[in-house]
Amino acid sequence: MGNMRYAVAKYTPDLFRREPRNIGVFVASETRAAMRFAGERNGDLDLRLTPDLQEHGAIYAEWHAHWQRTVQRVNSARFFPSVFADRAIAAFLADGGDMFSVHTGGTYVPEEDEATCEDVARILYGRLVGASGVEDVDQAPDAPVVRTNLFRAVKSTFQQRGLIHQVRRGAPADEFTPLIKVNAPVSGSLPEPHRPSFSQLNGKLTVMEDVDFSAYGEDKVREHALATAFMFGDIRQANSAAYDVDLVAIVHYTTAATNEYAQKIGGAALRSVEGTRIVNWEDTFDRERFLNERMAAATLLH
Repeated sequence: MGNMRYAVAKYTPDLFRREPRNIGVFVASETRAAMRFAGERNGDLDLRLTPDLQEHGAIYAEWHAHWQRTVQRVNSARFFPSVFADRAIAAFLADGGDMFSVHTGGTYVPEEDEATCEDVARILYGRLVGASGVEDVDQAPDAPVVRTNLFRAVKSTFQQRGLIHQVRRGAPADEFTPLIKVNAPVSGSLPEPHRPSFSQLNGKLTVMEDVDFSAYGEDKVREHALATAFMFGDIRQANSAAYDVDLVAIVHYTTAATNEYAQKIGGAALRSVEGTRIVNWEDTFDRERFLNERMAAATLLH
């Protein structure tokens, strides 16, 4: 395949400061166009993978869906090969705003003759977006979720108290249980459901996420908390018509050197979703009160 043209999508969180960050690329050959963006998993957008975009996540999701439709429209058009790339890039450049914009890139010469648009999009994404300020933690579909010691400690305690729901072979996915489920899908506004660390349904939906600030440096504390806050807010919005929704962040703060920062910055991010409760797992009284509430919810008649 010959030379390809590309364009770069940028995110400008503060329109006054005007400091854009690269978030994705469009690539066009003589016959096809493709795109690759932060937060994508198998072509779908999962905002949990892009903590730096959480502040304007809903807007980003709308733009991403719009750009996907533009790529589909371009690929269904019957442009001659001699003008296909020019027409495609022109369509992408016209599809932008102020906060989320598209800018001309240039020409890319693939090293491999058989390279596809998708191949080049991945290459350019790694070079142009991977070096920007937007973190992308895209994982393979079956990649294991990395869990901190806090998650294991909470899960172990739930198991010791008989609170964990053990899935029976052949049981329906929506089988009712007042016990706590681990990483069970919970619907939100995204194509893929959220999978909070723990959830419990009995009259009301309680969503629990471990937020281990001790596993992160100061630069990651706010991002970690914002990603959790986005999930909490999205789940509440999507489910509040059917259930009361309680949101619980189970936290473990960092060492003394960064403890104040974690409590101030990380805590503020978690509390950005109204009604979020923070349980300090290291505080014996707070932990036991929380566990007693979960046990009471597990034994209530439904």
